[in-house]
Amino acid sequence: MQAFLLQASRDPQENPISAGSTKGLVNISVCYWYHQELTTDESVMAWNDQTVHDFHSQTWGSGDVFIAAMYYRIFYQVSLCNEFIRESDDSKLDSRGITGKDKTDCQYYRAEARFLRALSYYHALDLFGNVPFVN
Repeated sequence: MQAFLLQASRDPQENPISAGSTKGLVNISVCYWYHQELTTDESVMAWNDQTVHDFHSQTWGSGDVFIAAMYYRIFYQVSLCNEFIRESDDSKLDSRGITGKDKTDCQYYRAEARFLRALSYYHALDLFGNVPFVN
């Protein structure tokens, strides 16, 4: 679950996900909470960070920075998972001399990466509908 606590760099030169006005200040877990809870009457918005108050007042639009941040961070998560899955298949582990417990652990991590990728796609489908599938 630590992958969902990743934040984009505050420097847009280091990571293009930080471009825009959120600049890495919000991780994917907080963005998901904004999308799921602030749009209901179960939460009270007592602060106004950029456009986050628009969620609570039901006045957000397609140009909202938190909506864009969530979309891009979901697919950043997917790309991290895809890269780990690509680089940890059995043939690559064998070519790198990874055996024994390390190889077994890596296979578990690979299964976790597949789960995290599936969870990210679930979030994408739940929040944005028909989204591209990237593997």
